[in-house]
Amino acid sequence: MKHDGVLFMLGNKKIIYFLCTCNSCRSQMAEGFTRHYFGEDFAIYSGGLYAKGVHPLSIKVMQREG
Repeated sequence: MKHDGVLFMLGNKKIIYFLCTCNSCRSQMAEGFTRHYFGEDFAIYSGGLYAKGVHPLSIKVMQREG
C-alpha cells in the first residue's frame, strides 16, 4: 500500500473506503453498491469504530434495489 498524501493503492487498484461510526447500514450499502458497479477497477471496503457485522436492513434494501 502506498500513501502519497491523498491516494492509497492496493496493487494497481485505487482504494475506496466508506467509514462511519458503527458500519452498520449505510456504509455497508455503499460498499456493496460500489463493489457491484466498480469492483473490478477499485479495491472497496467499509468500516467503523464499532463494527457490528452485516445489518439485515442493508441486505433487504439492496435486494429490493437490485
